[in-house]
Amino acid sequence: MKIISKEFEVFPWNRNFETRITEIDEQHKELVRLLNKLAGTLIDDNNLEINRVFDELAHYAEFHFQAEERIWIKYFGHDSWVESHQMSHTGFLPKIIEIKEQDLNGPLRDAIEKIVKFLIRWLAFHIIDNDRRMAIVIENIEAGKTLPEAKIAADERMSGSIRVLIDTVLTMYDGLSSRTLELMRERVQREEAEKNYWKQTRSLSRWR
Repeated sequence: MKIISKEFEVFPWNRNFETRITEIDEQHKELVRLLNKLAGTLIDDNNLEINRVFDELAHYAEFHFQAEERIWIKYFGHDSWVESHQMSHTGFLPKIIEIKEQDLNGPLRDAIEKIVKFLIRWLAFHIIDNDRRMAIVIENIEAGKTLPEAKIAADERMSGSIRVLIDTVLTMYDGLSSRTLELMRERVQREEAEKNYWKQTRSLSRWR
């Protein structure tokens, strides 16, 4: 099995994605690793391997969501923020399965490419906005604030210039992922062209 090289890392991890909650940060890094691994399967275009990595990522995402929700509930109880977060998690897997099933009649590679693009945007926003906002609340609760006070503090910190930063980072990741996927597609096409060339060359040499 080929391993995706740094040249084709569609989602490079950045310290700006850290929530400062070790368990969550480690799980986010693993999700990002699996996302890059899924993108890497597009190079070989092996349906068996694509499905295997897709299932691995889906199962790990489920595990992560459950672990993350346990942490949020510990601090938030059944606050509306937790309910909203849970709804975001609940809609995640059905959405990527829907994208995959929409392209059942076409190459699996095309469906996975759409899923990778969706995952990059979803995961970047989920981490840098939703999870960091929740982490800031926990930070303030541990500093002695009440939950309502901590939520206000988190909203204040995540507004204004930070909101602009989030939008900028997401736009950058969109552009980076699109360009990386384009490079991967070019590599696949080049390798296929080389295979066809050598196949034709061998075929011609037999007739000589």
